[in-house]
Amino acid sequence: MTISVIVAVVFIFFLASLARSTLGFGDALISMPLLTFVIDVQVAAPIGQMVSLTIALFILASRWRNMDFRAARRLIIAAGVGIPIGIFVLKNAPEALVLFILGMVLTLYGLYSFFALQASTSKETVDGNKAQTDKLAYVFGFISGILGGAYNMSGSPIVVYGALRKWSPDTFRSTIQAFFLMTSSFTMLGHALGGLWTRPVFTLYLYSLPTVVLAVFLGGWCSQRIPTPFFTKLVYGFLILIGVFMMVRVF
Repeated sequence: MTISVIVAVVFIFFLASLARSTLGFGDALISMPLLTFVIDVQVAAPIGQMVSLTIALFILASRWRNMDFRAARRLIIAAGVGIPIGIFVLKNAPEALVLFILGMVLTLYGLYSFFALQASTSKETVDGNKAQTDKLAYVFGFISGILGGAYNMSGSPIVVYGALRKWSPDTFRSTIQAFFLMTSSFTMLGHALGGLWTRPVFTLYLYSLPTVVLAVFLGGWCSQRIPTPFFTKLVYGFLILIGVFMMVRVF
């Protein structure tokens, strides 16, 4: 393992962790495509999950009071039901078709939301939206579990759900981290049982850890200074990027 590879991996995880700690998601969108240029996927995937779990623990340790506990519980329970179905989908459904449809849906939703007129922000409207979307946590959690079990892409439906709920940036980041904590733990267990925990994985993770921690604190500082309307636009913008990336990946 050369110094240039180590430096590249550390820098990639710094950028990915900064995005994740600022917005609450998006690290895999940045890290995985870039990491495949310098290291094997079998090394990149386990490190990515370790970093994901680390970020979730750090954010929740300081901001767990902002979490929507009821929504997080429903999302996690529903995802647990969906994961085995996702594994079945992985074995039987055409990956390209599923990824293209999902990417198209995310892109269209992101574009619509990004350019839509601002909805009323009165208390009655917010409460009404919350009542209408509260039980949808089971639906979005279930879809997320299927996508996570099939293609390791559980985050996108949770991001859409958070946008529908109109969570504040703090609630958005904290609640999503609770969900990622669960999914990353299960994925890491699978990696361990599959023999993917190798010496290069732990070596690169330990090299990356200091900059990951630095990025978490920088991202937390940035997120506190981003106005809520701009934060919402950033979320929708990232959804568009994820959707486009998924469609391009098919080809």
